[in-house]
Amino acid sequence: MYKPDLINLRATDRYGTEPVEKQDQRAGVKDSFLIMVNYLINPGTILTSAMGVADGLSVAEVMLVQCSAVMVGITLLLLLARIGVDYGITGQMACRVSLGYRGGRFLTSPLRVICSIYWFAFQILAGGLAIQAVLDWLGISVPLIPIALFFATLQLLVALVGYGWLRNVFAYAFPIKIICIFYLLYALMEKSDWAVPAIEFQFDAHWLLMMSWFNGILFGMLSLITDAADFTRYQYSLKKLWLGSLAGAMLGVSLGSFMGAYAGWLTVGTASALFHNIMIFLASPIAAAALLLLIVFDNWTINIINLYSGGLSLNHVIERWTRERCTFLIGLVAIALSCFPTIVENYLGNVTLLTWLFPPITGVMLVDLMNRKWEIDVPELYKSDGVYRYFHGFRIQSVVIIGITALTGLLIPSDWPISLMMVLMAPLFHILYNHIINL
Repeated sequence: MYKPDLINLRATDRYGTEPVEKQDQRAGVKDSFLIMVNYLINPGTILTSAMGVADGLSVAEVMLVQCSAVMVGITLLLLLARIGVDYGITGQMACRVSLGYRGGRFLTSPLRVICSIYWFAFQILAGGLAIQAVLDWLGISVPLIPIALFFATLQLLVALVGYGWLRNVFAYAFPIKIICIFYLLYALMEKSDWAVPAIEFQFDAHWLLMMSWFNGILFGMLSLITDAADFTRYQYSLKKLWLGSLAGAMLGVSLGSFMGAYAGWLTVGTASALFHNIMIFLASPIAAAALLLLIVFDNWTINIINLYSGGLSLNHVIERWTRERCTFLIGLVAIALSCFPTIVENYLGNVTLLTWLFPPITGVMLVDLMNRKWEIDVPELYKSDGVYRYFHGFRIQSVVIIGITALTGLLIPSDWPISLMMVLMAPLFHILYNHIINL
């Protein structure tokens, strides 16, 4: 079986915030495909899709919202991810170009640390609900919090052992997850006499709800923007990065969102009871095993990324610490957050609050790096008094534009694509700012 080099992270065990050497940039199409498809087939995608159905959206509307938001997000992500291919640097290091040495270190890095902790805990709780459902069906009653704590601790311990042996996880996880998800869909359809939801779109009645979910999902995708290069700095070809990532993202979000939306539509009930309802509906040992395998591998593959990006981001803030030490601290805080199931219940509100600054950061970085024609002086990134110091380590222009864009976003009507509009507003404010300064 193919074994990817991108999450070989035998090299990653060696690299922290320093650039990856060209001889270690060996990842290709399959690596990018496996990273993205495994990232998007996860408990969060399944659960949030069921939430959309529970809110009143049709299965088709949920899939439209999920797929469009994810593909817009991945496109923006890949535009900035070229920095990793070109220079082998981390995404947080690239932030220093546009925001300054301290701006990248003390603004974007802490924001990403917070998001990594939240996403880790969210995925743990979503996966914990599925594990609890299987145990309940087997007659074993265990509260959600102990399950989440055990599951989270196990994942952290595995990460601390080292990422090198996990090179096989992404390759082996993909076929296992595909087999499990297709079996579960087949079992659900067969049990329901092949009931298929009607393809319906009620844009007039559901537009506000669809926009709320579109914004929430795109906000979540853009929380990865400052780490975009982290997952591409082992890639040697920009063309192969785009090909593999787009294919993986489309397949991953399509399967994950259909699984969650269809199961939610078929079993009817609250999203938090989705996995319990699936087990009651199917009542099969094979279904229990498939669901358990799907969720465990789902959780494992996405939380590898959350721990990796969170550890690297904290390493940017506290440079004297090792990445392993940063990962350990991130994991401890995330485990503690896993004790609060309410973070799953108020998904849209939490995500919007945590990621509000990421769309303007995305717009600022895109316009700045395009103006520079993607040219970066890598050695200067590591100097506190280098060319990226700007004003006491901050690029005031970028900070001001991010602030103005974030505040303006509060004025945009909720039935508009707020997250995307803020990305587009940042370049406009950039032009206006330069015009005013040059008057």
